[in-house]
Amino acid sequence: MLPTILSRARRFDLVPIPQEELAGYVAADCSGVSPESAGEAAYLAAGRYVDAVALALDPGWSAAVQSLAGAFTAAGRIDEALQELAGFELRLLVNAAAGDGGEVEEELAGLAPTRRNELRRQALIGGIDRAAWWALRGGRPAAGFGARLSRLKARINQNVDPGLAIAAFSGSQ
Repeated sequence: MLPTILSRARRFDLVPIPQEELAGYVAADCSGVSPESAGEAAYLAAGRYVDAVALALDPGWSAAVQSLAGAFTAAGRIDEALQELAGFELRLLVNAAAGDGGEVEEELAGLAPTRRNELRRQALIGGIDRAAWWALRGGRPAAGFGARLSRLKARINQNVDPGLAIAAFSGSQ
């Protein structure tokens, strides 16, 4: 940027909330959430408070992340696990965009097709990243893990039908 613009601009450096601090916020703000669940949610949220709260309050979401991570680790089929996890991720994205917490399909129906496609793409990529993070935390993933993830994300980012991309990743053509 030009120096004249920079001299008139205010800079904000936004950084993720540290995991331990985020876990403390989640445990304090979400009644009924154990410290262990709050820590897990903070880890999976990668420093994002809203994601951490959503993950802590929905045990099914954490289970879906762990299921997909297990499929990654065992080099198994990921079809169903990714579809389930993408549903949770899509709900977070749609509710954040709409702001009223309505039903996901109703909210998606009101959006332009390109926006719907982009939200679905983001949900798939977000779910993959979250599960890959969890798989790496748990130990050593199966051989070819990184290459398989790269191929899957590249196919999704090229706007290939997500079902085809999932099939290509899991080896079921």
